[in-house]
Amino acid sequence: MTVLRYILGALLALFFLGTALANACVFAKFFLHGKRSSSIPIIGGTAGFLALLLLPIPGPTGIWWLPFILDPGCLLWGILVAYVALRKQDSSTHPR
Repeated sequence: MTVLRYILGALLALFFLGTALANACVFAKFFLHGKRSSSIPIIGGTAGFLALLLLPIPGPTGIWWLPFILDPGCLLWGILVAYVALRKQDSSTHPR
């Protein structure tokens, strides 16, 4: 059972690293060159979270929140969604 947890944890960690890198490239391309492309929100951070929970070593479970911050698809999308929601709320209460 421990070997299975290592294998699944490692696969999820690799998936997290791949999606986080892909999301970072998407955001860098947008901010540096203005080119739009699609990212993979939430999925990478969730894979990293599950990897930390599955790995049978004691340390990583205390930093379960770290993949959500390291993955731009979670952190930057969360900030963007909050900004748009607050802006939309502000424009509905204070029409110009």
